[in-house]
Amino acid sequence: MARTERTGETSHYRDQRGYVLITSLIMLVVLSLLGAVVLNLSGADLQTAAYEKMSTRAFFAAESAVTQVRNDMQSYVATVQGGQWPALDATVVNGVLTGAYGTSSTIPGPPPVTYRNYSTPVAGSSPLTFNYTISEVGAPNDKTVMVTATGTVQLSALQTVQQRIEAVIQYVPPDPVGAQECVSAACTSADQSSGGQVVNNVNSTTTL
Repeated sequence: MARTERTGETSHYRDQRGYVLITSLIMLVVLSLLGAVVLNLSGADLQTAAYEKMSTRAFFAAESAVTQVRNDMQSYVATVQGGQWPALDATVVNGVLTGAYGTSSTIPGPPPVTYRNYSTPVAGSSPLTFNYTISEVGAPNDKTVMVTATGTVQLSALQTVQQRIEAVIQYVPPDPVGAQECVSAACTSADQSSGGQVVNNVNSTTTL
């Protein structure tokens, strides 16, 4: 009789140890899953932060393209057109896109699209690359063009981040009063190229 009681107690203890083992295994699996989820979330946060950083750089590159096209148009008007906007807006569009103001490439159409490409060195990181294309909008002689500027940042050999800005640039002749204030020959070209505004999709402005 006493032997039967000891056998029952031993079986009870074994059952308890079995429950503890099963519970421990379940907790281990749950903790492992939680750890995997935390690691995945941390990795996703790091990737998101890296993408946002690269996206911001790409946007700055696109803004650089807007600045670059303004400078190229200023140079064309000052050096080729004698400081005066030509009769047809298409003259400036074609002159800047096909002139000696950078490296251009053409994407087959129809219609084919010519882009002006640039790459700006940045200390300690990959260069900012950007391009722009210009199209004539509105009336053929209203001194208004549309600029599509794209900034690109290379994340890897197979992955890039791009941001695009569309801006309308309108040339406005200089104010006669302001022109009278420019009395030296050295500031004539600068005065002739003043005017107009560039407005992009974040409401930042610059002048042509």
